[in-house]
Amino acid sequence: MKFNQELAEIGARIVERREKMKMTATQLAIQAEMNYLMQFKDPLKIVTDAWLVENEDSIDFDEQLSWMVWELTDRHDADGFYEKEN
Repeated sequence: MKFNQELAEIGARIVERREKMKMTATQLAIQAEMNYLMQFKDPLKIVTDAWLVENEDSIDFDEQLSWMVWELTDRHDADGFYEKEN
């Protein structure tokens, strides 16, 4: 019984470490992406333009963006999740 418990604990630690490694790899990838984009004067425009090129036939970006901003404002969805300016 003690052996099974130790084995289960080792397994749980392996899974935990594997998840931490995945998170670290994801964070590093995101940081690399941000570093690349932040070297430009208007990184948001670059992302927006790329989005439009990739999705030009399948989405009305202006309409969707307007709706999203309206919904955020109407519901105050960001209030509890994002830090506000003083």
